[in-house]
Amino acid sequence: MGMTGIGFTPFNWFIHVFFLIVFLVGLVLFIVWAVRTIKKDKLLPWAIGLLILGILGGSFTMQWGMMNSWNNVNWQNMAQHMRDEDHSDLTAPEEWQEHMLEEMSEYM
Repeated sequence: MGMTGIGFTPFNWFIHVFFLIVFLVGLVLFIVWAVRTIKKDKLLPWAIGLLILGILGGSFTMQWGMMNSWNNVNWQNMAQHMRDEDHSDLTAPEEWQEHMLEEMSEYM
C-alpha cells in the first residue's frame, strides 16, 4: 500500500518540518528577488536551490509529517481477510465502496 515501514517518531516529524521551513525560506527569497532585483546573481541560485531542496525533502518525508492512524493499520491482516472473503455478491461500484469503507474502519 505504499508504506515504507518507517513509523512516526518526533525526529521524523522534525525532519519533515525542517524541509517545510527550507521551502518557505526559499519561497520568501524568491519573492524578494522577484520584487527587488538587487543582487539577483547571488540571491537567485540560493532561492532556487532552497525551493528545490524543500520540495524534494518535503516529498520524501511526507509520510513522516502525517500524524494520523495510517501507520497503525494492520495492512497484512486486512489484505489476508480480503483474499479469504467471498466477494461474488459485490457487483456495483457503490457496493464495493461501502464494503471497502467497512473493512478499513475495522482495521484502523
